[in-house]
Amino acid sequence: ASTTPMQYAIAEALRLPDAYFQGLAAEYQARRDFLMGVLEETGLRPRCPEGSYFILASIENFPHADALEFSRFLVKEIGVVAIPPGTFYLNQEYGAKLIRFAFCKRQETLDAAAERLVRLRV
Repeated sequence: ASTTPMQYAIAEALRLPDAYFQGLAAEYQARRDFLMGVLEETGLRPRCPEGSYFILASIENFPHADALEFSRFLVKEIGVVAIPPGTFYLNQEYGAKLIRFAFCKRQETLDAAAERLVRLRV
């Protein structure tokens, strides 16, 4: 069940023309493709998502012990926040060498992150 405000929002969204959703999908795809390119240039090994606005990337090319250590490094030294996804796994080791980036941001935010992430190049 969903809350009443959510039901009203969904009902309103269903009235929007298909072109709105096509445009929204195109915007998110462009942001995804942009961030994928940036991450590939850094030496991270991203996997292209097909139904999410998060990109998982392998940190195996970097000397950090695990994703938590790498995410702390990103915040302190690079100025970019990423999420260590280990807690999403039953066995947290499966996510030990992965990091998660969100591309559901304004393009200006992604551009700023890209400028900072360039310093990661292996």
